[in-house]
Amino acid sequence: MSARQIIDLGGTWRFRLDPRDFGEHFPDELNITHTYDARWMGVDYDDAKWNQIQVPACWQTEGYAYNGIAWYRTSFPTPINADQSKRVWLQFDGVDYFADVWLNGRYLGSHEGFFGGFDFDITPYLQAKNQLTVRVDSPRNMPGEENEIGQLKTIFKGALERWDVNDSEVSPGGIWNDVKLVVTGPIRIERMKIQAHPLSLPPMGTPDTPVEAHLMIEAELSLAANHSPTETQITFSIAPTEDAVSIFQKIETITLLPGHQTARFEFKLSEMHLWWTWDLGKPNLYKLYLTIGDSGSPQDQIEQIFGVRKIERRAGWETYLNNVRFFQRGANYLSDQFLSLMTPERYATDIKLLKEANLNTVHPFCVVEKQEFYDQCDSAGLLVYQDFPIWLMASNTSNFVRRAMGQAKEMIRQFGHHPSIGIWTYGSQPSRANFEKLCSALVTVAQREDPTRIIHQANALFAFKEHHDADSQRSFRWLPEYGIQVQQSYDWRLDCHLYFGWYEDEFTDLRNVPKEWLQLITEYGAQSFPKRSTLESFIDPEGLFPPDWPQYARRCSQIKRQIERVSLSEDLDQYIAATQEYQAKLVRYHTEFYRRHKFRPCNGAHVFCFNDCWPAITWALVEYDRKPKKAYYALQQSMAPLQVFLDRDELEPVVGQSQMIPLCAVNDFPYEYPGGIVYCEITGPDSEVNTTELHCDIPAVSIVDLDPIAWKPEKPGNYIIKLTYHHQDKTLAENSYSVVVNA
Repeated sequence: MSARQIIDLGGTWRFRLDPRDFGEHFPDELNITHTYDARWMGVDYDDAKWNQIQVPACWQTEGYAYNGIAWYRTSFPTPINADQSKRVWLQFDGVDYFADVWLNGRYLGSHEGFFGGFDFDITPYLQAKNQLTVRVDSPRNMPGEENEIGQLKTIFKGALERWDVNDSEVSPGGIWNDVKLVVTGPIRIERMKIQAHPLSLPPMGTPDTPVEAHLMIEAELSLAANHSPTETQITFSIAPTEDAVSIFQKIETITLLPGHQTARFEFKLSEMHLWWTWDLGKPNLYKLYLTIGDSGSPQDQIEQIFGVRKIERRAGWETYLNNVRFFQRGANYLSDQFLSLMTPERYATDIKLLKEANLNTVHPFCVVEKQEFYDQCDSAGLLVYQDFPIWLMASNTSNFVRRAMGQAKEMIRQFGHHPSIGIWTYGSQPSRANFEKLCSALVTVAQREDPTRIIHQANALFAFKEHHDADSQRSFRWLPEYGIQVQQSYDWRLDCHLYFGWYEDEFTDLRNVPKEWLQLITEYGAQSFPKRSTLESFIDPEGLFPPDWPQYARRCSQIKRQIERVSLSEDLDQYIAATQEYQAKLVRYHTEFYRRHKFRPCNGAHVFCFNDCWPAITWALVEYDRKPKKAYYALQQSMAPLQVFLDRDELEPVVGQSQMIPLCAVNDFPYEYPGGIVYCEITGPDSEVNTTELHCDIPAVSIVDLDPIAWKPEKPGNYIIKLTYHHQDKTLAENSYSVVVNA
C-alpha cells in the first residue's frame, strides 16, 4: 500500500436550505411545533427527507438559485478499521464561502474563503460508520442590481460575485471542489514549500543551457500526539517531469516531537534547466517526491511540481525573466462563474486559445482558479499575473484587513509552488483608502511569505475627466496626481487601465496619453455582440431586433456606449458584424500602440477580457462556448512575438503629396535576426502594386525603428499596405493596413 491513501468522498450527499438559520438551534430554543427539527448535525438526526445534491458542485448548477445558509450531510465507513498506527485527515479543496464542519456530532472547526483548501485530523473521532455534516454560508455580499459606487465589500469573492462581465444576480455557493480522506502513518507531511533559485543565468539566446540551482525546502510535519519523540528518515527525490528519471536523491535523519514542526533543508543541484515562458524557451519542470519514514515503512509521501526561474522587476515595470527582459502580452481571464464546471479538458482548451493568440501572460481577474489551471500554465509556459480576489472598493476596518491577511497567506502557501505565477497583485481598482491600508497590509504578508516574486500593491483606473468621481472611500478612480504621489510614498509602479474608445473619447486619442502612463496596461478593450445563436439562447425572439435593451442589459450589454460607438444597423446580423468589427479595430489599435511603445516605456498590455464566463454581451474576445470573435484574430496578429508595424497616427496621406511611412519591427524572442528584409507592398485602388525593400538587423528582445518609406499616392481611394519580414528565405511576420487617401 502507498504511504498515503486518498479516498474521494464526492458523490450524492443530502442537502437542505436553511434561510432562517435554524440548523444549529437546540430543541429548547424552538417552538414546541419544531423541537423535532433541531441540531441538524446530530448523529441521530433524520435527513431522509432532505434533497440530494452532487458534491462537488456549486449549488446553483444543481438547481438552487439561492444565497444564504445550506447544510450537507453524508456518511462513510472508517478507512482504517483496527489499524491504530494510521491517521486520517478530512480535506476540503474548496467551499464557497463560510464552512462549519461536524463529524459524528462533534464540531471540528470553521473556514472562510472560496479558494482555500483546509483539513482536520479526524483520527480520534472515527467510528465504524461516520456522519459528516457541513454548514455552508454563502451570502450575497453586494446587490448586483445597484451601482457599484459606494459598495464596500465585506467578503473576498472578487469576480465571482457582482462584476461587469458575469451574472450580477448570482454569487456561487456550496462545496464546489473535492472532499477527500487522507490516510497516513503517525507522521504526516502537512505542507511542502519549495524555493528554487538559479545561481547563474545563461547568456541571451541560450535558454537550454543548464545552470546550478539552490533549493530551499520547508516541510511542515505532524507527529501524532500519543507518540514519543521519534527519529526517522526523510527522503528527497527529484526528477524532470518529462522522463521521471531521478536526477537527485538524498536521505536525511531528523527527530520529531509530538505535534507540529517545520523542518528546513537546503541543497545545491547542478545541470538544472530553467523554466521559461513558451516564447523565450522551454518551460522545464521538475517533480519533488518527499517521503517521511524509515526505509520499508514509509509514513507519508507527497509530490510537488516546481521550476527553476528568476523573475524580477527593476526600474518602473522593467520585468526580467531569467535576466531576459520580458514584455507581457496578456489577457484578463475568468474561466467560468461556476468554477465547479471547469475540468482539465476545458482548461486545456483555454490554454490552447491563449497561446494561439500569441499571449505569454494570463491575468486571472480577481479570481483564484483551480490548481489544474496553474498546473497547465506551468506546463504551457504562460506567466500568471495573479490577482487577489477582491474587486473595486471594500471595507477598510482593521478586522476586515486581518481576515484578508489570512487569506493572502493561504493563497501563497497553497499556490506558491507554481513557477508560472510571477506576480502577486493585491488590488484591482481599489479606493485610495483601500490602497493605503488593505492593499498595503497584503503586500506586507506577501513580502514575508514569498520574496521570490514580484509583489504589486494594485492596478488603477484614473479620473482623467472632471466629472469622474474620485472619492477616497467610495470610488475606484484615482486622481492622476495621486498616482504620482504613491509612486514615491509606496514604491508603486504605474499599472493603468486605459479604455479610450469605450469609456473615454476615441481610441485614437490614446496617442495623447503622457508616455509615462504606459509602463504597464492591465485593461483595455470594448464590448461587442456575440454571434446570433448565442443571442438567441438568452434573448426572447421578439426582443432580438430591434433590441429589447432591458434584456440585453441583463446580459451585461452597456447599451448607451454600444450605440455611441456603433450606430444601429438595419438588421441584427449587420449589427453583430458591426460591433465585432469595431471591437477588432479598437483591440488592434491599442495593442499595436503598446507594442510600438515597447520598453519606451511600455512593458506589457493585458486585453480585457479574453473569454466570457457565461453566455453574455461583454468585452470578451472568445465567447462562452469558446468560439473566437473577430477581435481574437486582431489580437493574434498584433501580439505576434515578431511583428512589423506602421504608425497609423503619423500617416495622413493626401493625393499628390509625399508622405513618409514610419515603420518599426518588434521582436520578443530571445534570438536576433541579422540580415533580414522588410517588404512594404502598397496596392492602390486600381490594383497597381509598388514594393519597397528595407534591409535590417533585428536584435533579440528589441524594438527597431526602420527607415521610413517615401510614398506619394497619385489617386484617391483605398490602399492596402502589406508588410512582411523575411529572414533566410522564410516569411516570419506579416501585417497589413487599409488606408484611405483623400483627394
